[in-house]
Amino acid sequence: MVNHETSEPDVTEAPVDDELSRELAELASIWADLLLVRQSLHDRKEMKKASQIFIRRALWEQAVIAYARCFTTGRRRQLPESLRQRMVGGSVRVHDEVMRWRNQHVAHRVESEFEGASVTLTYRSGEDAPVSARVRVRLPMGPEDERLADALATLADGLKDRLWTEWFPRLEEQLLELYEKFPPVKVYYNFVFNPKEETLLQELSEASYNSYKSLKEHPYLADYLLQVS
Repeated sequence: MVNHETSEPDVTEAPVDDELSRELAELASIWADLLLVRQSLHDRKEMKKASQIFIRRALWEQAVIAYARCFTTGRRRQLPESLRQRMVGGSVRVHDEVMRWRNQHVAHRVESEFEGASVTLTYRSGEDAPVSARVRVRLPMGPEDERLADALATLADGLKDRLWTEWFPRLEEQLLELYEKFPPVKVYYNFVFNPKEETLLQELSEASYNSYKSLKEHPYLADYLLQVS
């Protein structure tokens, strides 16, 4: 058993691993992605210099990727269906546009609207043979309408806050209730959180002494145990 001390006095932590705690952990991971979306867009908005244009692009794509992860399955579950169903009107349009960015450009170079490349040949005046080839690549540095970035930040904030206020307290309450109501679980976690090794050793010592005392007072019992063992 490994206890991890916290910053609070006389408080220890012990890992748990069951379906309920896994759901809580995975939703916390989604919450962290939504926080990453919000912070990336906040930092991007603060960058005004022309020399920071590629950083702005990286932060936008990072926000798109982190947001899309909340709606795809892999090693963790998706954002709860009930939260997705509560997205209406403008939120749905923002969601669809961000997912289009992710699917058609950031994750896969598909949509020509987001990226274009062309090749031209250059000629000197009066000459028939080309002297060089030029390639031009057009890449977006982010959405043309900055209102999309602002709307995504607002959407991510709302989803993040609902997880924090609606889902986390309920799952925590269920986990603590599981610990309180089911005796085997309670016995296990009592040991995990507060093992009291000295008390357990004392109880074991007393039980061993009592067993020895019983065998000494009833030798026929010892013979019987030897025969059936």
